[in-house]
Amino acid sequence: MEDKDIQFKAHCLRELFKGRFTQDEMLRVLQEFDEDHRQALDFLIGEDPEQVSGFLRKTTNYIETLQEDSQHLLEFLDNSELVIRPSERLFACVTCNRSWWKKVPYRKEVSRCKKCLVRYDAIPKEREWGIGVFHCSRTPNCRTFKGWAVMGMTESICYICKTPVAVSEILSPKKSERAPSSKDTHQCNGFNCYNKNRVGAVASHVFSPTDQVPVCVHPKSRAAMPPGCCYLIWSVRHPSSGSTVSTFWDQGSLSSRSGIIPGY
Repeated sequence: MEDKDIQFKAHCLRELFKGRFTQDEMLRVLQEFDEDHRQALDFLIGEDPEQVSGFLRKTTNYIETLQEDSQHLLEFLDNSELVIRPSERLFACVTCNRSWWKKVPYRKEVSRCKKCLVRYDAIPKEREWGIGVFHCSRTPNCRTFKGWAVMGMTESICYICKTPVAVSEILSPKKSERAPSSKDTHQCNGFNCYNKNRVGAVASHVFSPTDQVPVCVHPKSRAAMPPGCCYLIWSVRHPSSGSTVSTFWDQGSLSSRSGIIPGY
């Protein structure tokens, strides 16, 4: 447990400094200060650059530049705990026709597809897709409900007042916990929605791949879509600089929530 704690602290320090140090370098600093992350941080950003560079075997100029860029980290010296919270992001590989969620650092939201091993940037939050949350307040009896959606595109019928409601957010598998109740029939404005009584039905014509048309991501609708459908939003290949820090975060329930589309 102690070894895991110091490894975690070292990883958090790496994240604070945006990957400019290796894991071994951060471990050495922590061990020098009896695993006290505040003293280690104070040493890295407040000590004489020559002493820091000598300890880490880096140039003085490198440390001076790093200290100038890291003054905002002084606030962490007043905190009793070193906590760097990860971001839960959606990734989708068009080549392998699969999607997955992963906890990644806020500063570099990148993940590798386990099938083709290509690194991808996270899908923009304003275009995430999966189980969405809809808030309807049209009548006193209306409620918040869940449904399959694409952020910024999907409108789904409120099960109470039967009016279209725009999706407000997309939930990661851990937050959504389960799919929408099966007794509530999905009905959205996607041009390919399996429910023929779709909201604001889109005229049945052939769309261009560049058209921004609402698409239904319900499993029944996705099952009928060709692999790599151009209307879904896919991750963009990450232009690697070779500086990506390996993800240390415990993926929890996210690690098992990936798979071939149409399922999570």
